[in-house]
Amino acid sequence: QYHLVLPAFGLFVLLLFSTQTRAQHSTPHFTSQLSVTTENDRYMFKGKDGYYTNGFMLRYTKASAPKPNSPKRLHHFELGQKIFMPHSRRIYVPAEIDRPVTGYLFLKYSQSIFKTPHTVWQWGVSADAIGDVSGARKVQNTFHDWINVNSNWWGWVWDYQLKSQPGLNVHGQLATAIFAGENASWFQVVPVSRATLGTSFTNISQGVVLQFGKLRLQSESAFWNAAPGAVAPEDQGAEWAFYYY
Repeated sequence: QYHLVLPAFGLFVLLLFSTQTRAQHSTPHFTSQLSVTTENDRYMFKGKDGYYTNGFMLRYTKASAPKPNSPKRLHHFELGQKIFMPHSRRIYVPAEIDRPVTGYLFLKYSQSIFKTPHTVWQWGVSADAIGDVSGARKVQNTFHDWINVNSNWWGWVWDYQLKSQPGLNVHGQLATAIFAGENASWFQVVPVSRATLGTSFTNISQGVVLQFGKLRLQSESAFWNAAPGAVAPEDQGAEWAFYYY
């Protein structure tokens, strides 16, 4: 199974490479998924590449065995790195550094629970490291060398990065689709409430996802990393969407 999600939002292209588990002499079900996510402002050709400048995440998702009268439950294991920089690489003195420079290397476990086909509650915990131990300086300078960006012009800001230290965070998210009828198959509005509390991130946010396309229910959609354990692969059909978050 191969799933491609193309974002209108602009920060990332998500490629989902899915594995399928089959039990002999039983109905085959898609129970696990491996996802690779890459995020970068440059993908939208906006000419800006600052603040949260790059992210790369590898996620493995496994569906719990279904139980009668119990909600669908997914387990996510994620390893990733994010890089945070000033507003531009065209700065020349430390006074122009307008936000902390750091890499963020993390390992995260989260669990998605679908109380209804249109509602997902997710909680999680993450352990991380910021500063030089995150490896972000080497990753960015190596990539810049590949694309012929002189790291001597830009790489000096890493001398002012945050000190290395470990961190621990807890995460929560609730998303409930507004529509539940036929319209949900081609257009959807989904308010998303999120909160994080920890040593590296502490924030709360309220957003909304607007989707248009050939949509599945939230409990089956690749957008919510919910394809595993949904239905037999031959019954899933294609899913595609443009979205704005």
